[in-house]
Amino acid sequence: MVMPGSAGKLLAAGRAGGDTVPHFLLLVAAPLAFEKENASVAEHPIVGAWRLVSFAFTGEAAEVMYPLGESPGGGVIFTADGYMNLSFMAGGRPAFSADDILGGTPEELAAAAGSFVAFGGPYRIEDGAVFIDVKHSLHPNWTGQAHKRLFQVSDNRLSLRTPEPILLQGKRHSGEATFERL
Repeated sequence: MVMPGSAGKLLAAGRAGGDTVPHFLLLVAAPLAFEKENASVAEHPIVGAWRLVSFAFTGEAAEVMYPLGESPGGGVIFTADGYMNLSFMAGGRPAFSADDILGGTPEELAAAAGSFVAFGGPYRIEDGAVFIDVKHSLHPNWTGQAHKRLFQVSDNRLSLRTPEPILLQGKRHSGEATFERL
């Protein structure tokens, strides 16, 4: 069980100097307290920054789809104090016609939202799964929900999987995201 901590901090994540790792904001609520069975989260192998390698969904007829293309960007960060933030984007997203961060034509805004996935919040680890209390999400329906993802860490690779199919473009699909440790 995650208990509320003190006020949050605003931190920037990413690398300077033109690396291919995309920059994104990370809202970190710190510190969070855990019950004794979750006290080892700080040393859990899931903790750290991970670069997205693949993001795929498999349908009931075993067809595979890549909703953000076969070369997506982004990543996920799991902090030692129990907060996570994930942001994925399609590769090759077109730039807006103006540099106004809150601007864009309706078409540009729709295309940008349709090629991006983002959510975050406090998490806990239990029985081979990570449970996320979604506090913010690009998809408004997810905000306030609890999400479960099965995970596996092997060497410098992390896999997150939906435990059951989710709705994607009107059909049920099982999803998997694969990451490489930064």
